[in-house]
Amino acid sequence: MSAPKKQELAPVADQPRLLGKLFRQALVPARLLSERAARRWLLMGCFVGGCIVLCAAIWRNVREDVYAQAEYQVPIAELHLTPAPSWLNERSDIRRDVVRDASLEGNLSLLNDRLTVDLARAFALHPWVEEVASIRKSFPARIDAEVKYRQPVCRVDLSNASYLVDAHAVLLPIDDVRPDVLAKLPRLTGVDAPTGLAGAVWNDQRVIGGAEIADVLKEEWPALELKAITPKALPTRSPRGTDYAFDLITEQDRVIYWGFAPAVENADAATLAWKLGEIRDFQRQRTAPVRRDSDPSMTPTRRVEDLTLQRTERASH
Repeated sequence: MSAPKKQELAPVADQPRLLGKLFRQALVPARLLSERAARRWLLMGCFVGGCIVLCAAIWRNVREDVYAQAEYQVPIAELHLTPAPSWLNERSDIRRDVVRDASLEGNLSLLNDRLTVDLARAFALHPWVEEVASIRKSFPARIDAEVKYRQPVCRVDLSNASYLVDAHAVLLPIDDVRPDVLAKLPRLTGVDAPTGLAGAVWNDQRVIGGAEIADVLKEEWPALELKAITPKALPTRSPRGTDYAFDLITEQDRVIYWGFAPAVENADAATLAWKLGEIRDFQRQRTAPVRRDSDPSMTPTRRVEDLTLQRTERASH
């Protein structure tokens, strides 16, 4: 009986080649499995994509019918707006103006995904709306719009017309305001006519400064017996460069030197309170002041910059 034949090993030089061959053979089933999985995922993606395209096509065809269903329709009467401010007269109707100007006549649909965006933009364009806080849709069919209104603080009187502005010199529709409110507002004179429409800023430094002063005086204007705010004829040096200073004209045609607008002077609440106190004291005295336009230090009240420096010096000691 012959001895079993020994198995011969491959030469050392051929072993790497054999290992590579075995590795490639092992990868073939894995590659086939990977290709099958990729095909399945590709078919599934095509199916889902086709469903989306089909649903979109169907929605385009039925969208108008769905939007028109009664339960999703919001009559204009169900567009609820923040109550109008007290200074507007009965003829003004902000909701009516917005619906008309934005061509939103008829019912609005809750299913319109752009409805809140379009309404917010339409309200923001109205001259009486300073800020749109929120537009909310709710079911049953209802829309709530919360807005902040602009407040008139100054009537600008020219020789042939009168205008209305808020504290930021934004032009407002003067015909919308109650006559008794207009009669109590501070008046600004000595400026040129505006070039913009209602809702735009009256880009004149005299109007911007005058509106800031009017905002400070508006609550006490009748009690202080003031008649007008007037800018100086020419701008002068100011804390921030060159700006207009302002006078206040009383009902007795006396002149009170106010100085620059609060933003120019960077005036704080204490400074503004001091100015109001000085005006009250001056009006109680009922004495006509000596006024020399060539000498700005000759004013019926001390200039605010002089007083501010004195206060700073006292505080520093």
